[in-house]
Amino acid sequence: MRIVDLEQQAPEEWRAGVRTRMKSSAANGATQLCMFEQWCDPGNGAPTHLHAVEEVLCVREGKADVVQLAPPDKPWEVQWEVRFKGQRHPCSAEGEASIVAMELVGTPDQSLAR
Repeated sequence: MRIVDLEQQAPEEWRAGVRTRMKSSAANGATQLCMFEQWCDPGNGAPTHLHAVEEVLCVREGKADVVQLAPPDKPWEVQWEVRFKGQRHPCSAEGEASIVAMELVGTPDQSLAR
């Protein structure tokens, strides 16, 4: 077992308007998962992309514009979404507020989570 001191894990800017704090990845000893928290400024987030593994997304604060399979596309708040490998999707902050999201990706390689 390894304890990760999150106070020592400073957020890093992944792209303009998107800050990420890695909680678990290969960088701190994980072998199968990558978990991170993100703060996205209004209108910013992840462009359309896909992963070779499953991803779980939880919007903890704010509203996110997320393309989903069902129900029809709409901004949603504080919900979980499981994305299957190979499913293309974007995610960005909707409206005037930022979002805070927690994500879990089925690989320890954080470069595959970007």
